[in-house]
Amino acid sequence: MTYPFKAQLDEMQADLRELRAWLRHNPKVKGYIYGLRFSCEVSTWDSDKGAYVDLSIQDIADIVRAMSEGAPIGTVRKNAYGDSMSYVRKMSNGHAAIELNVSRKAVCVAKVVGTKSITVPDPDAPRITKQVDDIEWERLPLLAAVEPVNQDG
Repeated sequence: MTYPFKAQLDEMQADLRELRAWLRHNPKVKGYIYGLRFSCEVSTWDSDKGAYVDLSIQDIADIVRAMSEGAPIGTVRKNAYGDSMSYVRKMSNGHAAIELNVSRKAVCVAKVVGTKSITVPDPDAPRITKQVDDIEWERLPLLAAVEPVNQDG
């Protein structure tokens, strides 16, 4: 008996082998696996301080560089949303991935370029319009130098 999903299972298995090889090649990158994703840790436990310490911009740049090295075109994506930035590398068959999620403030500098009007709820009225800063995010030079050139999107 053959199963129609055998090809998908073979692809998943190949992706997990690829992910395992990447982890073996990058032993300093710490993280955890959930589902078919490896999520890189952005802070480490400092036993001297008794607290978690965020990774340095150099450490983040090293992880982004490792994610990008040897990745086929279109398999590494950078996404910015709200106060967060994420980098995701999909394995060859697209079933497994490596991801790094960081605070945008850790890798960018906010620049106020003007103001803009937004409409917000108000307890005393249906909606009001208020002026807020219009912010552009400028990547820190160290990170801009290693960001994937093969990003898709």
